[in-house]
Amino acid sequence: MPDLFSRIHRYLEDVTPQRPPVLRAMESYAADNDFPIIGPQVGRLLYQLALMIRARRILELGSGFGYSAYWFSLAVGSRGEIVLTDRDRANRRRALEYFRQGGLQSRFDFRVGDALR
Repeated sequence: MPDLFSRIHRYLEDVTPQRPPVLRAMESYAADNDFPIIGPQVGRLLYQLALMIRARRILELGSGFGYSAYWFSLAVGSRGEIVLTDRDRANRRRALEYFRQGGLQSRFDFRVGDALR
């Protein structure tokens, strides 16, 4: 079974459209720092789901450095608002810098702290 999964994963990587340079930089950062992210296939799924439901407001808990939020922003565009949460201020700074580099137009409200409080 593991061989089948790796073949499926390779196939999905081959058919996934090229990602913007900023997303690839975020993926490299995650790999270099052993930081868990959803990856490009799940990112594209989130993008499609947000498009299908015509999402305009998104709440993301435990946003890390904003990889998922980047995908959401591509779907909601300038009319969208994304509220992100994470405990680490460095993740907030990193995320906002990636969003700036990518020229994203969504409104971001990145809150630092425990999302459950």
